[in-house]
Amino acid sequence: MKHHDLIIPSEAGTDPFENCRLGRKPYADVLTQIVSSYSDGFVLAINNEWGAGKSTFIKMWRQDLINNGYRTLFYNAWENDFEKDVLVALISELEDLKDSESLELYQTVLEKGALLSKKIGPGILKAALKRYIGIDSEELNKVLEGAAEIGFDSLEKEIQEHNKRKVSLKGFRESLEKFIHKADPEKPVVFYIDELDRCRPNYAVEVLEEVKHLFSVPGIVFVLSIDKEQLGHAVRGVYGSEQINSEEYLRRFIDLEYTLPSPPHHLVTNYLFDFYSLGDFFNSDRSRQFINDEANFRSFALNFFRLYPLNFRQQEKLYGHLKVVFSVCEKDDYIFPPALLLLLYFKNFKNDLYKEIRSKTLTAQELFYRCENLLPQFVFETKEYLPFYYGFLLLTDLYQNGLNRKKDLLVQIAPSNFQTSLKSKYRTENDEIRDLLLEMRQKYFYEGNNLDKITNRIELLETLRN
Repeated sequence: MKHHDLIIPSEAGTDPFENCRLGRKPYADVLTQIVSSYSDGFVLAINNEWGAGKSTFIKMWRQDLINNGYRTLFYNAWENDFEKDVLVALISELEDLKDSESLELYQTVLEKGALLSKKIGPGILKAALKRYIGIDSEELNKVLEGAAEIGFDSLEKEIQEHNKRKVSLKGFRESLEKFIHKADPEKPVVFYIDELDRCRPNYAVEVLEEVKHLFSVPGIVFVLSIDKEQLGHAVRGVYGSEQINSEEYLRRFIDLEYTLPSPPHHLVTNYLFDFYSLGDFFNSDRSRQFINDEANFRSFALNFFRLYPLNFRQQEKLYGHLKVVFSVCEKDDYIFPPALLLLLYFKNFKNDLYKEIRSKTLTAQELFYRCENLLPQFVFETKEYLPFYYGFLLLTDLYQNGLNRKKDLLVQIAPSNFQTSLKSKYRTENDEIRDLLLEMRQKYFYEGNNLDKITNRIELLETLRN
């Protein structure tokens, strides 16, 4: 049920975006042009909410840069926020740029960085450097011993010794700049920092400050993958005030902000439908659906997610749950796909409404009104969105079937004449609702079916099939 990481081809001559179904390669091409045009270095933030696919995008883009001769680094901040010292962690990533010709320069960067990192004891720092980098040189030992004699045991003392720290900072930047230039004198090194908004707040802020104040040298382009709103909460939390202008604070660290455009809805819908192989169910002997139900379901889902703007991860959650529901269906089950999708949406994102449906505290009319209230009026005045009425009516009809005080929504008053008590807020002609109900009942098999059967499967109250 879990969506695995996208396979990103890394072999020579392959396209890292060949498995991307969301059409995002053009965005990488634009960003590559920007990176190549400003090789002196800057900080780029890719700002999207969680679930927009930032991590997958930057991994594909990174491989594309590698294929085009760029040196790159990658640091997952969330996976490393247990570390006590950000500087040690970031310096350790530079090891990937080291070769026999730049070994001495790299050693200098380590030594200069050691003098700047005094928030932990020298013994712990030495162990951390050795664990990260595997270096335990005599020169490094001397540097660390000298650092211990200085006795800077807290960030406050570092600030008090401002002048001394400025000298150390200048030395570190100079050595880092030389090392980066040696790694690639023609192109900038692109340093990706992912999952920054998911870290502990103080760690996230410290990464930003280290990047800006220590690593901001010519030849490095930092790419930060962030949700700026969540990162803003972290900033306010660290500084203990909701009055802090987090937008202005983050602007100090970010030179350029980029937002990945939302992919077209049909690409996401069709990709997830195919990824979870939902078509296998519609075409199996366990599916007692009508011949066009797969196409109808795709169409309903496409319009549904166009109007309910869920991000990729949220849609992925629904489709994963849908896959599980299909797994508990017995042979010849009716699952009424539009009603099933609506219920899954309610359960995950409108849980109060789902609980009312499950406990049968609403009348059928109240449920239908609640459904109509979820969408703007223009939807119900456009033929393109007529399938939503089918979904809402189907859900309401199945709900009514399960009520103890059951009262049919259609009443036969003559052999060829039916009336319905169900009313719409938007369709003034009651005959329209009646005709849609009749049309649905000709399509779906209602006998003995109600929402309880579907909700039992949604809540995994029945045995899964292999």
